[in-house]
Amino acid sequence: MQEKQILIDDLSINYKIEGEGKPILILHGWGGSSDSWIKIIEGLKKDFLLICPDLPGFGKSSFPKFPWELDNYVFLVKKFIEALNLKKIILIGHSFGGKIAIKFVSLFPEYVELLILCAPSGMRKKSGFKQKVLLFFSFFGNLLFKIKFFSSFKGKAQDFFYSLINSDYRKTKGTMRETFKKIVSVEVLDELPKILPKTYIIWGGKDKILPIEQANFFAKNIKNAILLTLPNFSHSPHLEKPKEFVGILKKILVQKP
Repeated sequence: MQEKQILIDDLSINYKIEGEGKPILILHGWGGSSDSWIKIIEGLKKDFLLICPDLPGFGKSSFPKFPWELDNYVFLVKKFIEALNLKKIILIGHSFGGKIAIKFVSLFPEYVELLILCAPSGMRKKSGFKQKVLLFFSFFGNLLFKIKFFSSFKGKAQDFFYSLINSDYRKTKGTMRETFKKIVSVEVLDELPKILPKTYIIWGGKDKILPIEQANFFAKNIKNAILLTLPNFSHSPHLEKPKEFVGILKKILVQKP
């Protein structure tokens, strides 16, 4: 499998590329990388050209030089596609990568022939008991931090409470800490009606990270969407049962317009 690097906006972007035919661009989830999709790439490379970049801050790609927002990733993907001279791609986005894909396709539908979203993020979960308790203390903490003596402790306290809520945040470092906060705070629900290409939404019935109930909302608000619920999968089908997932993708790709 080929691994290459390309310089975009002074950032070194590492990516895997394999196969021949119609280009499929894969955007991995938060905490993942192109390595997460090796088995899927191997399973589809006979019929398609598979391209999977390490998004900035992940894998072997450079870290952003400042905290990024969702749009920074969206425009990075656009520049990456243009740099590789890709035309009418099939775009696969998983979780965080799905969130990027949604915003990208809403802005630049002309680049994408078919969109496949695998448990995309972009819709906030209802707060559970733990989150409600932490929000309660956060409210009073913000009042306390307005006092000059306590204001210097605000950053560390926020990091502590954020770490309690989200395990992904605990694993971040450098600019990715603030990037994580910016990314998770943004919803993409307003972008859904703007998606024009045919779209497949794949969701694991046992997904404990993003509840299956969100799948119905995404499907109802994307005009040309088809929802595929996988009862025996959870959040990452490409890692859990890659052979089965390759088979599902092949069936979708055969049916594409």
